[in-house]
Amino acid sequence: MDAARADAAQSEALRAAAVEDLVQGLDGSPVGIVGLGLIGGSLGLDLQALGLEVRALVHRPATA
Repeated sequence: MDAARADAAQSEALRAAAVEDLVQGLDGSPVGIVGLGLIGGSLGLDLQALGLEVRALVHRPATA
């Protein structure tokens, strides 16, 4: 179980670093996301938490 936790922690650290790199490159511009499924929704929430404006194109109103 410790190996699984270590893998999860490493994955989270890589994800957080990628989001930070993305945010630095945007320079305050709004972000567009196509689809708010598991990945798009999570990314949108992370970017909003970092203070970015997020715009999304949603196919199903239930996920908006």
